[in-house]
Amino acid sequence: MNSLEELKNRVTDLSPEEAANCYIEFLEESDDRNPSEVIEAAQEVLRLQNSYHDRKNEEKALSFLANAYASMGNYQQSVQYLQQILQTRGTAMGERSRADYLSRLGVASWRLGDYKKALQNLIDSLSFFESIDDKTRIADLQCNVGNVFAEIEENQKSEEYMRKALNTAERNKNEDQQAAFLNNLGILQFRKGMKQEGLDYFLRSAEIKQRLGQSRKLVTTYLNIADSYEDLGEREKIMPFLEKSRNLAERHHDTESLIKCLRRMGVYYMSESDFDRASEYFDETMKLLENSTLLKEQSRTLEALSTLCERKGDFADALKYQKEQATVDRKIFSEETAKRIAEIHALYETKKKIAEADLLKEKTKELSRLNVKISEQYKTLKSAESALKEVNKELREQMEIDSLTTLLNNQRLYEKLQDKIERSRSQEQPLSVIMLDLDHFKRINDSYGHPVGNKALRALGATIKESIRRGDIAFRFGGEEFLVVLPDTRRAVAVRIAERIRRAVERMEFHDDLKTTISAGVKEFSDHDAHTLIVEADKLLYEAKKRGRNMVVA
Repeated sequence: MNSLEELKNRVTDLSPEEAANCYIEFLEESDDRNPSEVIEAAQEVLRLQNSYHDRKNEEKALSFLANAYASMGNYQQSVQYLQQILQTRGTAMGERSRADYLSRLGVASWRLGDYKKALQNLIDSLSFFESIDDKTRIADLQCNVGNVFAEIEENQKSEEYMRKALNTAERNKNEDQQAAFLNNLGILQFRKGMKQEGLDYFLRSAEIKQRLGQSRKLVTTYLNIADSYEDLGEREKIMPFLEKSRNLAERHHDTESLIKCLRRMGVYYMSESDFDRASEYFDETMKLLENSTLLKEQSRTLEALSTLCERKGDFADALKYQKEQATVDRKIFSEETAKRIAEIHALYETKKKIAEADLLKEKTKELSRLNVKISEQYKTLKSAESALKEVNKELREQMEIDSLTTLLNNQRLYEKLQDKIERSRSQEQPLSVIMLDLDHFKRINDSYGHPVGNKALRALGATIKESIRRGDIAFRFGGEEFLVVLPDTRRAVAVRIAERIRRAVERMEFHDDLKTTISAGVKEFSDHDAHTLIVEADKLLYEAKKRGRNMVVA
């Protein structure tokens, strides 16, 4: 059968049972159908169940619905349909079928973030397949259990299950599984800081995938290998693997991976101070992003472009890209919030439809009872929605905090600074800003590694907090740059505060006997907007750098 529309025309004169069988046949014909068509056909089977009842067809329809919603990323609905199958058919289905559904429910619960239920269902399913010694299913389930433990940062248990999965796959001589599990173990080793061990796993995974001709799967493995060499400081080995990954991504039309490759290549050449080549790769990345919905990749690319412009001395464009990044980050947050609220409403509608189908088979007395139950469930969902809004409020506040320094990040910097400027203008009060930057920060990273660099940034954040006054606002502007907004403050006072920070940084301890300094630019508001005021302060900062660093220029 070619299309759902043709099927609808065909079943018009058939009995409910015959029509339902036709819809099931349509669903079983192909695994590549559009999820929206699958949902429509499966829901039609459930609707027809009101006129006649076939539990097997009902189970199949619910199973197709669970798969379709999972493929669309709507794991809430997928969980609901799988739970309904287990509740209504649990005692009637065979043990293997039940274990299959538990496995699917475990994965959907994991994707939904319900890790406790995910582990419970996956381990129950694993117990059954261990009892019948189905090694392929055992290995997959062991891997999924390991993935869930990794999500909740139980790294020891995660590694234990991942190694079990790898051993099972090796005993079963399943090289496809071995390659996947080696890659997962590599990621785990990196999380533990064992970078060389992680790289070894990635290389073994790549070797198997090459032997099996799995070029599509090699795209991400090559990216992992390139990242590993970067973290290990073996820079000469990075580009060959990025090039391999890029070529395979282009061959397989894998746009998402191609975007990641090009961005990483741009970052590589930027770190080598080859700004022209870096610009070329970032431009290619942005062109691909124009036709994509990969907002997080867009945010990362804009951040890289801002850093590139700053290193080239093009501060106006650097600020422009930072503002664009902040806009994208707000959109990401808004979409994730809207998705959560939509899932709550979808859950209610799903329960309501299921209940409505059952209500047609109930007596009047039962009808009333179930209506009350639906109302109670809706109240519960509304309460959950209210709680979610509170959580989102907290998340919004957390998103404005830089996790490393605990200062404000640059997400709403321009908005907040512009508010202070408008207040200063309307009340005819002064306002000044300090733009400051760690001197020779790249030298710290290159000589002692990024963890020590992070210690320096963390210590600088704390020093700034201790040195400014109540009412002053400190931001991590980006990288090693910081901005302090000083309301009701003339330039002379701002210079004294900047000097206080500078002297405190000279005394600051952050790693063994290492010491560092800062340079700072101070600018008082006259008739600027936020963007111009920051640009002017940034120019003064770089004037301090040119004069020899460890000084304040106003």
